[in-house]
Amino acid sequence: MIKEKYMNTLAYLLVIISLVICIGIYLYNKFTPETLVVPEYVEKVFDKDNVMEINIEISDEKFNDLIENAIEEQYVPANITINDKIIENVGIRAKGNSSLQQVASSDETDRFSFKINFSEYITDQNLYGLEKMVLNNMIGDSTYLKEYMSYEMMDFMGVNTPVYAFANIKINNEDWGLYLAIETLEEDYLERYYGKDYGNLYKPESNEIGAGGGGGGRPPNMENRQQQIGEPPNMENRQQQMSEPPNMENGQQQMSEPPNIENIQQIPERMEMGGGRNSSETALIYIDDNISSYSKIFDSVVTKSLTDVDKNNYIKMVKALSEGENIEKYVDVDEVLRYFAVNTFLVNLDSYASNMKHNYYLYEENGVFQILPWDFNLSFGTFQMSSGQKVINFPIDIPVTDTMENSPLIAKLLEVEEYKELYHSYLNEIVENYINNGIFEDRINKLNNLIYDYVANDKTAFYTIEQYEEGIKNLLIYGEDRANSIYLQLVGEQPSEEYGDLETELNISALGGNERNGGNRNPNTNKGANINNTVNNQNQDINNTKNVFNANKNIQKNNFNNMNIDDRFMMKNNINMNTQNKILYKTVIQIIIYSIVLILALIYVILYKRKKFKV
Repeated sequence: MIKEKYMNTLAYLLVIISLVICIGIYLYNKFTPETLVVPEYVEKVFDKDNVMEINIEISDEKFNDLIENAIEEQYVPANITINDKIIENVGIRAKGNSSLQQVASSDETDRFSFKINFSEYITDQNLYGLEKMVLNNMIGDSTYLKEYMSYEMMDFMGVNTPVYAFANIKINNEDWGLYLAIETLEEDYLERYYGKDYGNLYKPESNEIGAGGGGGGRPPNMENRQQQIGEPPNMENRQQQMSEPPNMENGQQQMSEPPNIENIQQIPERMEMGGGRNSSETALIYIDDNISSYSKIFDSVVTKSLTDVDKNNYIKMVKALSEGENIEKYVDVDEVLRYFAVNTFLVNLDSYASNMKHNYYLYEENGVFQILPWDFNLSFGTFQMSSGQKVINFPIDIPVTDTMENSPLIAKLLEVEEYKELYHSYLNEIVENYINNGIFEDRINKLNNLIYDYVANDKTAFYTIEQYEEGIKNLLIYGEDRANSIYLQLVGEQPSEEYGDLETELNISALGGNERNGGNRNPNTNKGANINNTVNNQNQDINNTKNVFNANKNIQKNNFNNMNIDDRFMMKNNINMNTQNKILYKTVIQIIIYSIVLILALIYVILYKRKKFKV
């Protein structure tokens, strides 16, 4: 028989344990990554104020394997030093879709984009918490800034954006070129924004080639295709190709001309559906209620395996879009409209906005979907558009070159007047608080100062330094004239559902893109006057041609517009408000559960006073 006093002690002990568990749950949620603490790599690796230095140490044999089998995208081992941090035995491979095919089929360049996996050969190896990153080669971008500025605008508008920074690449300590390093949209990114208990991430990608050609699917492996392979570094007794990291003597550059990039066929500014060339699945079109009808989407998941509940959540979402009902229940409308406001400003058609329907991620949690940004080297109107005037006058309310019927993720939202007004307010936010107040121009000038010398000495560049300078000039023109067009569309002075007639001096081909590149790479590294003088003169020319909209900014701004710009970036700070609400909700539920346990324990004590227990 256990005496009553021992039973009381046991009951009190149960109460204390319950309290400790409650406090433990609170501390766990507060101090673990679930609270979205910014990982070290965000600042230590992706420092936007500096160009990171990357040296890839790789054997001749493995470098040859990487080049010769680039289309296979197979990892090879290498040691990598990033900003004096050495990481041994990492995986590196070529990456890309149409860009990969372009470089692989070229006899003049081996400047591939790369993907680095720090844990490919050593489990859990990482760089300050970062497991994977990509190095984009700037193909199709004479400015070196299109992708950078696109991500920055997405971030400015509150879209969950990967971290990124410029990277100067060397191979075996010999110069290779200036790239853009980007965090992959995988586990690190998801934990950073959504916590450990993140949802499902999809990367919809069609293997079909749309009417525009070239972009979506992986190219075939042509075994018998004759390919002139660039030499790896430090190879003896063989003539060096352009793409070899140059063994420079007396500063002389190895390359006299940038490589020719094959044309990707231009397509009309407005596509029509037909011929089964578009994928209904990657367009997010409702087919029926059968899970088997969406195999392409479900095969594109990049996170954990999907359950039938997950798959049915997707079907419910596309069905809601199809019917135009309960959209907000299945789509994060605010986030999607922010994404498309930026995408529309950028006229980024190598994306969901064209018939290709690719280069985007789809994130789902608790049945609600978001669209996430990826791959912007052909933004600023440099994909599928034939002239600068078409780009500047691109309509904001039909913001696709495919049909709206085939673009339900944006089309169905714009059919709701409330959503359309919100979308317009976000477009105005970009015009007023990013372009007109000088952020866009200031950022371009600062980045220009940061990377100019690297561009001037880029040994494998696709463009000459003169083409780069012309690209910067036209990037500034783009920002000014596109903002003007959007403003006039918003106030009804230009059409918003068809192309307007505003004149522009924008030379869209100067920004790079699908056109065949020309010109010689200037081997003289002494460039004379700094480009700042050139840019300042260009800015003055642009200021002299500003339209009347700079004096007529009368569209009503929403409350978000009234925030200080610095506060905007601080507020974003890699923390998603919806996720914080989710964490708070989970914490409250857990506290309630353990409070119930505590109350039951107290009831037990009270009731025991009236009974005796025997064993």
